[in-house]
Amino acid sequence: MDVQGSLKQIYAVFQFIKGDTLLLPTAEDYRKLGFLMRRLHDVADQVQEKVAEDWPGWSRPLYDTVTLIEKPLQQLISASFLTEEDRACCIKTAKQIKGQLKQIGLGKRQFVHGDFHVGNILVTHDQWVCLDFDECGWGPRSFDIGTVRLHMRAADHLAKMWPFFSQGYGKKLSEEEIRLGTALRIFYMSGKIPIRQDIEMVRREPAERIRRYMRFINDEITG
Repeated sequence: MDVQGSLKQIYAVFQFIKGDTLLLPTAEDYRKLGFLMRRLHDVADQVQEKVAEDWPGWSRPLYDTVTLIEKPLQQLISASFLTEEDRACCIKTAKQIKGQLKQIGLGKRQFVHGDFHVGNILVTHDQWVCLDFDECGWGPRSFDIGTVRLHMRAADHLAKMWPFFSQGYGKKLSEEEIRLGTALRIFYMSGKIPIRQDIEMVRREPAERIRRYMRFINDEITG
């Protein structure tokens, strides 16, 4: 806040990087994206082993069932623009996800970026830089992987591009873990739609966007 009482935004600037975004990612781009995510996860594991119990990073958000299912569900069923049929679908979908969780479990709690996709990659002449760690926290690695799958589904690129990302990531999670993590990611993002009506893209046909996400989740869960 300045001397006149008006709010200001504060930014942490580490380094200015000049680069470009991946507007039309290729198969090779997705392979490289998978490799970069795997590298981020591996380095995060190495850091986690060395930090103390009072490390500030432990206070980052926890992506547990409350964050990924319960809170989003409450936001969805409270959305005034949804019909009763839509709300019933959201409740049914949440129950389906919980059913999968009982069988598979949430997985090991590890560092996740929280919003890892091609839109948060800056390409320079000699490297890729990962941006936007605002949502980083602790949760299952399949949650990060699910972010990429959501973006692929939304662009209708999943069947074509997923094998390349998977090859780049390398470390094998089971298909069930990946599909569950993706379902959790999509449900989490669905719950943001009613509370992010300040964003132009979200504000356009929010009910239809949620219905589409519920269909995505069903496709992931049913295989």
